[in-house]
Amino acid sequence: MKPIITIATAALIALAGTSPAGAWATANRYGGSTSHSYDSTSHTNAYGGSSSYSYGNGASHSNAYGGSTSHNYDGGTTHTNTYGGSTSGEYGEGATHTYPGGATAYH
Repeated sequence: MKPIITIATAALIALAGTSPAGAWATANRYGGSTSHSYDSTSHTNAYGGSSSYSYGNGASHSNAYGGSTSHNYDGGTTHTNTYGGSTSGEYGEGATHTYPGGATAYH
């Protein structure tokens, strides 16, 4: 019985010692950078991608391969893939996808 209590106590101590700050401490370990001010945050990763957020404007993300996603403050979201196709949508409005050749599909 004592070994079970010892193991359980050790596990609780180990879990109690972790915190969300531990994840943030290593977030830019491989060369990324993050900055934050009163109403905006931006992040660049080591592979060429970046993300930004600004209060009242929304968020955007670009990846190293040419894809991007943006979400505006009012709720619309657009994603452009690396092949040139794009998908846009908004709550209650449905979604559209436009292929690189110009054809559009509605949902």
